[in-house]
Formats: sequence, C-alpha cells, structure tokens
Amino acid sequence: MKTIFSVFLRVLLGSIFLLSAYLKLFPVEPFELGFIENGIGSWFTAPFMARILIGTEFFLGLLLISGIALKRFTLPACIILLCIFTIYLIIQLIVSGDKGDCGCFGIYFQMTPLQSIAKNGGLLLMAVLLWKMSDKKSFRFQNQIIISLGAVCLVLPFILNPVDFLYAKNLKPESVNFPLPQDLILEKNKFGAPSIDLFHGKHVISFMTLTCPHCRQAGLKIHVIQKRHPEISFFFFLNGKDEHLEEFFSATKAEDIPHIKMNADPFAKLTRGSWPQIWWVEDGIVVKKSVYYTLNEDELVEWNQE
Repeated sequence: MKTIFSVFLRVLLGSIFLLSAYLKLFPVEPFELGFIENGIGSWFTAPFMARILIGTEFFLGLLLISGIALKRFTLPACIILLCIFTIYLIIQLIVSGDKGDCGCFGIYFQMTPLQSIAKNGGLLLMAVLLWKMSDKKSFRFQNQIIISLGAVCLVLPFILNPVDFLYAKNLKPESVNFPLPQDLILEKNKFGAPSIDLFHGKHVISFMTLTCPHCRQAGLKIHVIQKRHPEISFFFFLNGKDEHLEEFFSATKAEDIPHIKMNADPFAKLTRGSWPQIWWVEDGIVVKKSVYYTLNEDELVEWNQE
C-alpha cells in the first residue's frame, strides 16, 4: 500500500507540473507580463525567463512520473522550484495585492496569489512526504538521462512557442491619419459618452471584446504599461455581455483604466470586425494604430512626451 500510494503521489505531482507548464506556454504572454509588472524582468528578458521556468517544470514533471533520482535530485529540485514560485507570488502579493490571476495555470484556471501560495503549500507537503517515502536507488545511465532530458526540456518551450524577435524589434505601429468618429463615439453608443474628453490631448484608445483572449492579453499589457507610466491616458471601449466583465478585469487587472461599454453597431463600424484595436489619438485625430505586439512602451512614452 505504501508503494502504491508513493507511485500515485509522484504521478499526481508530476502531472500537475506538466499541466502547469503546458497551460502557461499557450499563451505565454500573460506569464511574461507578470515578470515585467512585478519588476523582476524587462520586456527583453521576461520572454526568456518565462520559457526557462516553463521548461524546468516540464523537466521535473517528467522526472517525477519516471521516478528518476527522486531522493538525490528530483524532489529537492521540485521543492526549490516551488519555493521560488512562492517567493514570486509573495512579491506579486506585495506589489499588486491579492487580486487578479497569478498565472500559475495560464489563462485557463484563475487563482489569486494567495490561493496559489496555498496551492504551493500543498504541493510542497506532497514533495516532502514523497522525499521521506523514497529510497536512494539509482538507474543505469541516470546522470546521462537527467542531463539529456534537462537540455531537451529547456529548449522545448523556445521551439513550441518561440520568442518572436520580428515583432519585438522590427514592427512599428501603423501610421494613419483620420478623425476620431464623433457620431459613433458620442452619439450612437447607447451606453453614453466617455468619462474623459477623448477629442483633446493625447489618448490611447482600445476597442476590445470581453471574451476575446487576444483582447485580454492586450488589456494586461496596457495595465502593465499604465502602472509603470500613469501619465499616459488610456481608455477602453468594451463590447460584450455584463456577465463577462468581472472575468475580463480579473484577467487584465485593468479595472482602474477608464472604460465604457459600447453596443454592437458602433463597435463593429469602428473595428470592422478586427480586435483588439489600439488607436493613438492626438486632438481628435487617430495618428497610429497598434496591435498587441506593436504596442511598444518606449515608443508610446516618447510619443506621449512630444
């Protein structure tokens, strides 16, 4: 019974590690943005940090399920990784409070930092219990297997979801020049007029649907930029049912950004069926249009200061 319970426990723990890694990888952007938001990484380093940690989770999950070097290497490494994640969550809790999604299981299972700390406590307990129940037996070619598997797992996230240097370095917002449609913004939106004057000064206006995953990624990125640069004026026009509002703001943490709902007809005419739309507006003229990848923090700050 002890052996059966030990096998069950390590397969369960290993499966949780694998599931956590896979769900964080697709999409990986929310996990990356967490490092930037909490001051742990930059726009350049965060994509690498995220993928290395995901690869480490893949690696340890496979070792746990295989039962390789449990007492000598695998379980101590699991305990160290869980402690690192817990320290990260504590930093997130201090910086942002116990709100929003910690990103531990990607965008699919939302947990607050405090809930995830409790989850990690349970996983740590499982790992310590397994360590006490395991022996120090070794496999043939154990070290070679560990090194080879580790190398493959660390490279795997970069292959499955590569760092997109093309978007990160070369693409720019699209330069445009057309007036912000007053009739659609002020008159045809049945939810009323925006809470701020979008026709004077500089504003970054986003059109998003509440259930669109790309809109949520863009909203989270905007939250991170706004938190680092509160002098930039952001505004959201949101389309969708009220029942999805709480979920949208839980995923984006952007509830503090001024926003208003917009009904389907003006929203469709403004976006032409493509969202999220991110417009850079100066004195009522849309001068640039961005998508998630072309919303560059440095360029946005420079434009806002011109």
